[in-house]
Amino acid sequence: MTNDENFEKDFDGVFISSKRMYCALHGEPFRERYPMGVPIFTVKAFQIVSGLDSFTKRVSELSGKPIGELDPKLMAKALDEKPLCCWLSPDQLVGVYRECDIGVLAICNACGARRFGTRYITRAQTFKHLCFQCVSRASATPQTTS
Repeated sequence: MTNDENFEKDFDGVFISSKRMYCALHGEPFRERYPMGVPIFTVKAFQIVSGLDSFTKRVSELSGKPIGELDPKLMAKALDEKPLCCWLSPDQLVGVYRECDIGVLAICNACGARRFGTRYITRAQTFKHLCFQCVSRASATPQTTS
């Protein structure tokens, strides 16, 4: 049993591990200045996600009961299936990134627009700047390289 699992079994809230916060695609913008912005991301994203009909419906399905008070353990289970970032719409994700203050305004290597974003590394290449809109829509195919 990991330290997280030991802590979680005695914790009566929703334990949000990094795997429950963001997937590899959506977590990458935090890499360069980690851990800057991560606590804000966690709180803001959780506030939004816990109020989404799709999330509350999934938690209800896991409980086998009609939608009512959300059980923290089942909320955690739903986040094991899909992390916070992936419950958010692209616009919601961009908004949360902006609130985290991790981005800079520059020309995006994927879409060519001048927008807030960060350096972004994939297995295939490194983007000097990938805007949050492209990250949120998973459109990391550059039109230009720089």
